[in-house]
Amino acid sequence: MNNMSRQTIHLLQTTFGLKPMAVTIFIFLSVCLVSIFQFGSSSAAVAYLQGERLIPESRTITTGPLEIGSKKTFTFRVRNFARKPVTIVGGHSSCSCVVAGALPTTLPPGGSAGLAVVVSSAVASLRKTQVVTFFTDDPENPKINISVDIETVDAKTTATVPPIGG
Repeated sequence: MNNMSRQTIHLLQTTFGLKPMAVTIFIFLSVCLVSIFQFGSSSAAVAYLQGERLIPESRTITTGPLEIGSKKTFTFRVRNFARKPVTIVGGHSSCSCVVAGALPTTLPPGGSAGLAVVVSSAVASLRKTQVVTFFTDDPENPKINISVDIETVDAKTTATVPPIGG
């Protein structure tokens, strides 16, 4: 623990009469609040502390039921915490049923952009997870992985349950 940390803890204890455990809780809650206001979520703050600078608002897209043979576009936001512009230059997926949308796109420092993922449903009812990888021009943050949870249904064989009392 450095001298400044000791001084801060001493100040909190003497000024507010806080016990050591209360100081720990106070510091923890303060860090949580700062991370939520600065990064939008605690998971984004953790990603930043782990060295990531391109942070998606969510790392998973859930399609919900898609009718077989249909296509749907899903958009998620990515924020650039780097101190320089970063261009997302392309994408690749683990299945031809999931395709990255229009690219390239450049995110300014501190900026964000919506990235599109187009999902084409399969020819059979199923549930599966595919991964879309977006590639960047930043050697420190070369890629962003997004999981896509896909559920396809056959509208001809899917029974609908009427609401209770209806």
